[in-house]
Amino acid sequence: MAPGQEKPKKVISDCPDPPRITLSGSGPCPFITDGAVKNQKPGIIKKTTQVNGKFKPDSAPVGPEQSTAPISVGSWEDYHIFLTADDTCRIKTPDGEKRYTFAELGMSDKRKGDSPRQLWELMTLFATTGGCITGTVMARYNGGRGRKFDFQTATKQLNKHLQAYFGIKESIFTDHYKKNREYRTKMKFHDRRENVSTKET
Repeated sequence: MAPGQEKPKKVISDCPDPPRITLSGSGPCPFITDGAVKNQKPGIIKKTTQVNGKFKPDSAPVGPEQSTAPISVGSWEDYHIFLTADDTCRIKTPDGEKRYTFAELGMSDKRKGDSPRQLWELMTLFATTGGCITGTVMARYNGGRGRKFDFQTATKQLNKHLQAYFGIKESIFTDHYKKNREYRTKMKFHDRRENVSTKET
C-alpha cells in the first residue's frame, strides 16, 4: 500500500452465499444438484424424485401415445369384429365401438417395414369365413402357396394375443380343433370391405 493511501474498508453483505455445486464423476456434464442427475448431456436434465434421502430419476416416458383397447366387458360372444379394409377393422364391444389398424392391434412385423404379421392374415381369413375355418378352407388356402400357412401355431398365437390385449382369459374358440376339425370363434367376424365379392367357405 502506498504511503498516505487509505486502507479499503471491508464490505459486509447481507446476501446469502450462492449455492455450492459439487463437481464429481466424468462425462460431458458431470454435476450433481437438486433436481438434476450427474453425467447428463448438456440441455438434457431429467426430473428427479427424492427417495430415502437420495435423488433418483423419474421413469422415462413411454413414447408416442398409442390407441388402447376398449374396456373389456362381458365375454367373447359379446364382441364383433368388422373388417373394413385390408389393413383396418372396427371392433364392437359392450363398452363401445372403435376403429383399429393392424399396427394398433400389435400385429405389425417391424422386421418387414411394419407389414402385417400372420395374426392379421388369420384375422382377415376369419372375417371372410364368418369366424369358422374348416379343414377344407385350410387346404384350399394353402393350395398353390409356396409356403404353407401354419394354422395350428397361428391360431394359438392369435388366441393368446387377443386374450392379453382385451384382458379376457377365456379362449376365443368354441372348442378344440381336434373335436370338430375346425376353428370356430366365439366372437362374430364380419367382412365389410368394399369390392369383395367372393368369400372362403
